[in-house]
Amino acid sequence: MRIRLFTVAASFVLVSGTVSCGGPDEPVSSPRPTATYAEPSKPAKPAGTRIGHYKDIALSRSFSIDFDDDPAGKRVVDGDLQFFMEIEAHRIGLLPAGVRGGYQVCRDRTGRSTALAFKAVSAGRSICVVTESGLVGLLKVRQLRIGEYADRGVFRFDLTVWQGTA
Repeated sequence: MRIRLFTVAASFVLVSGTVSCGGPDEPVSSPRPTATYAEPSKPAKPAGTRIGHYKDIALSRSFSIDFDDDPAGKRVVDGDLQFFMEIEAHRIGLLPAGVRGGYQVCRDRTGRSTALAFKAVSAGRSICVVTESGLVGLLKVRQLRIGEYADRGVFRFDLTVWQGTA
């Protein structure tokens, strides 16, 4: 009589084998452990690698976007950049007028502030954002229009996203 064995133990998988009870001349085979491992993950992109550039994103109040998940078309409730009573992010900073933004400028000039008041933001200005996951974003403001009610208004901007440091 032959019996098939299959056993999974911790991080080893025992490969199926057979045991024979037929007699003293018949060989007995037993399962041999085979080490398993996780697939290696894709290496992260080097810091400063441009992930994407998105033109004319329109964000309505009470919504957010994720920088790494279709920021031009998908709106979320809790994302990397929120537009509600002010403009909020994990780290956010308004660049001085005339300063040209880029990965290194945004990485180095974005302090610990988490919000910008509407009165500080106007068309043509640049805003730097560093997300909780380390992505770096540069927003070029096209329009900021605040509605009469807390859930009205539109924030339009161009967005460039770079891989930040881990």
